[in-house]
Amino acid sequence: MLSSNSAPKCPCCTIPVDLIIQSSDKQLFGGHTSVVTAQGLKQEQTHRDTRGKSLIVLDEPGYIVQTLLRLLHSDGLPRSPDELLEMDASHLVSLACAAEKYGVSTVASACKDVIRARVADMPWYALRYSLDCNHVDILDLAAPLTIGRLPSNSKGRPDHLDILGSNQQWQLAWYTYREQYLHLIDAVLRQPPPHKNAKHKLHDCGAWAPYRDAVLHDLPYTPLFDILSEMAEHGADTVFPRSSWEKDIIPPGWEPHECETCLQRAAKWRDDVSRRFRKLEPLSKVLERMGGG
Repeated sequence: MLSSNSAPKCPCCTIPVDLIIQSSDKQLFGGHTSVVTAQGLKQEQTHRDTRGKSLIVLDEPGYIVQTLLRLLHSDGLPRSPDELLEMDASHLVSLACAAEKYGVSTVASACKDVIRARVADMPWYALRYSLDCNHVDILDLAAPLTIGRLPSNSKGRPDHLDILGSNQQWQLAWYTYREQYLHLIDAVLRQPPPHKNAKHKLHDCGAWAPYRDAVLHDLPYTPLFDILSEMAEHGADTVFPRSSWEKDIIPPGWEPHECETCLQRAAKWRDDVSRRFRKLEPLSKVLERMGGG
């Protein structure tokens, strides 16, 4: 209950208030039932204040409540087209989740469009938003962008799990999702062993080493985080194009004939990589398979 007899003023206009909104950090804001009702704000947590005005207690901090109130006053539209585009990622996602939670569809829709447009600049926050609000389309746009270098806090400690929150199923699903790409890298870098003949002698016609070097020449292969970051930025198909394995395997002095034994080894290598590509699942499918989607 409020101890003072003076109701807080609306931060957006001078019209007398008939509604008081309290944030999670106990800040108080004046509001208008007509505006709240018109914009569809759900009021499950409403009760009477000592002044006879309705009191709504929200779970969001004051800066989010104030932003939401301002947008409610402007029919859910930002002050300028660039306001949401330039908003801090954490602020934007918190605002978007609040708008979805309280059923403010105009604000929720505007925020979702901007998060989708900014997904490359804020993949971890977009991922958290999509998980919180069950937006599979944004989830599968953001997830591939998170497999590279992990975000760090001011002390240098990885804080991607802080962004994902305490939901262990989300954390496990993300690690399972990322592991697919580690298996793909392993398939790229792990060449099949050479053929061993009846005398247990390894095949060595002199063609394999030049072929291997030609395949790997344009592929990133060290360090691991650089490979993952390349895939996050450009996509696994671009980083590891299957055409890289389509090269001649001609032993010295055999021109123009290729070595059939080495061709079989190359086909096995290429098939191993292709199989790993086929096994790549979007994060939404990983979550669904784990029962968390």
